[in-house]
Amino acid sequence: MDLSQNDILNKIEDLSALSLRAEFENDRATSLMKRHAKYARQNGIHASPTFMINGLVDDSIGGRDSVATWLVAIRLQRSLNGVLYAAGTY
Repeated sequence: MDLSQNDILNKIEDLSALSLRAEFENDRATSLMKRHAKYARQNGIHASPTFMINGLVDDSIGGRDSVATWLVAIRLQRSLNGVLYAAGTY
């Protein structure tokens, strides 16, 4: 099946009943994702999912964990450090 990017986006929007086109066409979002991917690669992250808190890989959390588990880890780090930057790489 050969689908264009627009075809794929249309299918996602149809299945999710959400309007996502503006987000996919947002140059700032694209720039941030590219920067995030570059940061991950320069730190040896080449596979996904990988979870980072405050720029450090946290191997105790993974893609198979529930959102609740991720939130506990994020809240714990926030309470320890007061500052939080969490990112999952996919």
